[in-house]
Amino acid sequence: MVAFFLSSSKVDDDDTEILSEINIIPLVDVMLVLLIIFMVAAPLSLSGIDVRLPNVSKGAANQLTREDKKLVISVNKQGEIFHEKTPMSLTELSSFLEKSWQQEASGAGIRLIIQADKEVIYSRVVDVMNVGKSVGFQRIGLVAQTPVK
Repeated sequence: MVAFFLSSSKVDDDDTEILSEINIIPLVDVMLVLLIIFMVAAPLSLSGIDVRLPNVSKGAANQLTREDKKLVISVNKQGEIFHEKTPMSLTELSSFLEKSWQQEASGAGIRLIIQADKEVIYSRVVDVMNVGKSVGFQRIGLVAQTPVK
């Protein structure tokens, strides 16, 4: 704590008062800078696998809400499977999806979302869908690029 001594117009030392205030302006400045840094850095850290999505017409768009529980699996151009940035084989995907299914109370309301590159071999996407179906996922969706308005 910082103490400031204020003296009155009198020269007496007995009349000095202690003013104890915390200057919060530097604290607020630092907090605002940190907030801006995290706001800029957060979207960069959430980027996943580079996938060029196929296009879809305007009428075919069906969007998820933020409240929907979803598990996103990505398949890149080479046919490699990822959850976020973690690569996995079909057997690893099966055990991962099974654990996720069990943690969500038998998958009630959780959607399996497959985000596949538009140049990936179609059978690889079907393999991922089959693994999801075998685990018990009933709601499987595919991600596509909607046209810009």
